[in-house]
Amino acid sequence: FFATNGTEWAENEGWLDPQAHECDWSNDISCVTDPTGQRDVKALNLVNNKLRGPIPKEMGQLFDLDSLDFSQNRLTGFIPPEIFGLGRLLRFYVSNNLLSGTLPANVGSMSSLTDMKLSFNKLNGTLPPSIFDLQMMTSLDISNNEFTGVVSDDLQELRALERLNFQRNDFTGTLPARGASLTVANFDWNQFTGTIPLATLDGQRVFTASHNKIRGKFPGEEALGDAFDPNNPIPLEQLIALLNSSKIEKIDMGHNELSGTFPNLGLLPRLEYVDLNGNNFNGMFPAGGEYGEYMWRSTTHLAVAGNFLSGTLPTAFTDKLKYLDLSNNTFTGTIPQELLALNAMDFLKISHNQLEGTIPSLETIDPNKPFPIRSFEARGCNLLGANLPTNLNRLSSLEIVDLGENSFFGPIPTAAMSSLLALKRIRLDGNQLTSTIPPLLGFLSLLVEIDFSNNNLDGTVPSELSNLKRLRVLSLEGNGLLDGTVPESICSIAPDAMEVDVPSQFNVAVVSEIIPVRLEAFIEATALLDFGNS
Repeated sequence: FFATNGTEWAENEGWLDPQAHECDWSNDISCVTDPTGQRDVKALNLVNNKLRGPIPKEMGQLFDLDSLDFSQNRLTGFIPPEIFGLGRLLRFYVSNNLLSGTLPANVGSMSSLTDMKLSFNKLNGTLPPSIFDLQMMTSLDISNNEFTGVVSDDLQELRALERLNFQRNDFTGTLPARGASLTVANFDWNQFTGTIPLATLDGQRVFTASHNKIRGKFPGEEALGDAFDPNNPIPLEQLIALLNSSKIEKIDMGHNELSGTFPNLGLLPRLEYVDLNGNNFNGMFPAGGEYGEYMWRSTTHLAVAGNFLSGTLPTAFTDKLKYLDLSNNTFTGTIPQELLALNAMDFLKISHNQLEGTIPSLETIDPNKPFPIRSFEARGCNLLGANLPTNLNRLSSLEIVDLGENSFFGPIPTAAMSSLLALKRIRLDGNQLTSTIPPLLGFLSLLVEIDFSNNNLDGTVPSELSNLKRLRVLSLEGNGLLDGTVPESICSIAPDAMEVDVPSQFNVAVVSEIIPVRLEAFIEATALLDFGNS
């Protein structure tokens, strides 16, 4: 109590009551009564109770303790080795504190321990060898610390281990061998190198190792590759039987150095989440051929941005897909209408590919069909057109539309844009758009960003934009035909604005007359104000 600043705990009523047994001081204390009537502390739960200071070594005298939870406090110092002498302890949680130092060498003495959470501290050093003696351990979380060194293959000796989280440390070496019981493994944000062991996905539901330095081909690529070889396909029945035993639901190997052709993961029947962004995969994205109906059957999230994939944009997806990121590759061809029409699609990102044509028309699709898509990003795709599609109003759930750095020309479709009431960010910069800025944009009350820079817009800035109280970015620079001033009414939203860019030809006198009136309040809330050469 006193060692952890008990007088300042969030809940300390009843503690140290001389008239009560310590087991009755608080509901956070659980006790067990032995055959002689002796009551001993069995569990101590002080989560988020504003504990400060070191963990008292005297905790090691609570010999009957089977659960200790000090998570979400401000505990400092090292974990006393006396804690790990508690032979009956099943659960030990000290995540989200300020603990430091190395793990005691006797950590493996807690022979009954099944669950240990040490995440979000400042623990460091290498893992003591005895940690691999915890044969009853089913869940181990040491993420978000400062551990270093190579993780021993002795990890596979933890035969009961089901869940493992080593994220955000500074481990090096190759990925360690793992036991057959492991179903969830997280190794993200370390310094692991080498290749992925062939048995990586065997029996696992979740495997993540993003933001490391892992190289080579994805395991199992060779085994599945024949499924797409038209000269020697695997018989359908044999293929399905082979894959149906897979339990894998999530794979995240983004931002590594993986290479080769893209693995045919779409055939895995339970796979829901795939992130292979930022690798060096090349070649065609697997379309499935005669197995197309079995591709991506359960997938809801697929991210393969920042590779070297080629061919046309894939369409062999089911209506379960919600998130698709194909940006920063070398895809060619046009945008398939099917991608916009997927029933569950929320986020479609295809920016920075080598596409052609324009945005597909939605007029041929059932007029009663809803389009749930919330973000559509096709920046820098060589798209063109006499004007932007006028049927964008059917995408009524759109929150983000980014069509910048293309070659669209003609006016901004006023009626279509004004119907997008959920719109928060609109980026049409770097095109060849003409005519005026639609005043009706001022009635899209959720807008936080408007970027129409580097086009050929003319006329004046509509005063209706002053209705946009959430606006953070208004970028109109690079429109040589825009003239006039920044309307004074728009300056009234300045305390909520973050960035304002207007053409250099705007009236200097009027701007200098308006802005200083509110400059003090503006500076307090504004991160960047840029009037260019005004």
